[in-house]
Amino acid sequence: MFKSKMNLFGWVEAESSDYQLAYQQLGGNFSTHPDALAFQHQHADLQPRYFVSRNQDHRLQGALCTWRDKTIANAQATRGMLQGLGIPVPSDELLLPLDRRIILPVYVKTLSAMHAEQVINSSVKMNARRELCLAKGLGDGGFSRKAKYSRRRELNQFLEAGGAVRPHSDFSAAELMDIYFELYYLRRGEYPLNKALNVRFAEELRDHIFGNVLFFKGEPCAFQLIVMAESPRWITFDYINIGVDQRLSDYSPGSILSWVNISEAWELCQAKGKVMRYSFGNPTAGYKDQWCYRESLRRVWSV
Repeated sequence: MFKSKMNLFGWVEAESSDYQLAYQQLGGNFSTHPDALAFQHQHADLQPRYFVSRNQDHRLQGALCTWRDKTIANAQATRGMLQGLGIPVPSDELLLPLDRRIILPVYVKTLSAMHAEQVINSSVKMNARRELCLAKGLGDGGFSRKAKYSRRRELNQFLEAGGAVRPHSDFSAAELMDIYFELYYLRRGEYPLNKALNVRFAEELRDHIFGNVLFFKGEPCAFQLIVMAESPRWITFDYINIGVDQRLSDYSPGSILSWVNISEAWELCQAKGKVMRYSFGNPTAGYKDQWCYRESLRRVWSV
């Protein structure tokens, strides 16, 4: 029944290799990246199926991964399927490998605004005003001159007081997760789920980890867990969570690290001539508006 519905609207079942090729050609975000999906499929019973859409010349124009014949992989509705897994794959936005106007016959509440002209049966209406917070850039129309000056001053004061910035690549996957878990505990009084699996995630998907670790007088004091995915025309960054030593709140290490990481992401995208899409997730906290602009998420009406 599910396959028949997909076929009716132009989606044909395919192999994971077809999906991977479509992603390479058309792009997406980390939530739809073949590497992220493959890791999830190894560690949860998700019953994945792949579907593609082709034009008359047999060229790929879209690809989907579905789970349990119910929904698109990493849609908001799949959170229950992943309960207890505890790995940093977000479900805040779905940016699909898609390059045509088409009907999606699968219900979704978190479709990217980038698909506004492509998915015929999508709308921002009656979607509970769901939004995504995307970091401002360092170019025109982004952070103000005053904001840039203030952030750079904070960073310089931190460095002069004994702070340091080190890239995540300085550390093994196990060391990086040790830092993250301990700083997360200092911030929240509890540890994240499933440390062993997170270490394995960081080992196997290290090319998708992004960002830096802040140190103060030789000890780690802040680390933001960020995952990234590169597409032909853009690079996405998803800020999952932060671990931070609250005892250093006078120096605002969280804000300093946000500035350092966004600046580095902006420079990377500029060097590659690609658009930066740096997500802080949904607008769940007021501080996000200092860093971000908002984009409406789209609801797909199932048919």
